[in-house]
Amino acid sequence: MPKNTADIVGSIGSQFKVTISPEDPAGTTGLIKKATLKKTGQPDKELSFSDHDVTLAAPDSLAAGDSLIVVSILWGPEDQDAIIDVGRVISGSADPADPKHFIEVDDVPGFIQLFGE
Repeated sequence: MPKNTADIVGSIGSQFKVTISPEDPAGTTGLIKKATLKKTGQPDKELSFSDHDVTLAAPDSLAAGDSLIVVSILWGPEDQDAIIDVGRVISGSADPADPKHFIEVDDVPGFIQLFGE
């Protein structure tokens, strides 16, 4: 997965919150129930999360190159696609794709592609 197709690009070692939100601010989107960081050649790591965000923070900060957050999302019947965005940046830099990418309703699991440079 190259940089130009990543959902979020940031500086190596950066720490931040990944958020999901509905396309329509008056709408709803699924609830995150589990978040796992996957990086080739390294063991999977469970990440801290709440209903609509996942925290990438030490010791699991953004690695060089490609990595992936796999999110288990509970979708409701009225939910909309989830926009992938960057919430609070704790350290370093992190920017969402432009235009922002989506996790489509009923994607189980959902994937958030990361790229560290």
